[in-house]
Amino acid sequence: MTVELVAAVSAHGVKAGTPVALVVTPLGAVLALGGAGGEWHVPAVEAAAALRAIDDALRPRWVWWSAREAV
Repeated sequence: MTVELVAAVSAHGVKAGTPVALVVTPLGAVLALGGAGGEWHVPAVEAAAALRAIDDALRPRWVWWSAREAV
């Protein structure tokens, strides 16, 4: 799964320095990556491996959403 995820994220233009948002849903069930016009969901049990693969291959800039800033 991680190879396909890295390819999908890369195909949406994510490369070194591209901001990619990291969102953990309630109960930690799903990890969503949104950036460069795409969104990907990863089961929590695969999240660490997926993030490591994306970070190693693409070196994006990881960011997170702030509810305080959005209000």
